[in-house]
Amino acid sequence: MSEYEWVKRPPNIIERIIAGAFVAVLLLASASSYAGWRIFGEHDAKVAIGATFAGVVLIRLLPQVRRKPPA
Repeated sequence: MSEYEWVKRPPNIIERIIAGAFVAVLLLASASSYAGWRIFGEHDAKVAIGATFAGVVLIRLLPQVRRKPPA
């Protein structure tokens, strides 16, 4: 397994907007699924699971994450 490191820099405005939209959809879908609000119809749980999976994938694609060179 390779290791990862974080490159220190503040996020730009596009990254902040994407993160805010992601968190809003994830929280809304999760709350709707648990509370039974049916905001996304019958797909509340599927949207919450999809947003969680997309978040895991997006962590890998963050510009601050770099693979450490082999020693």
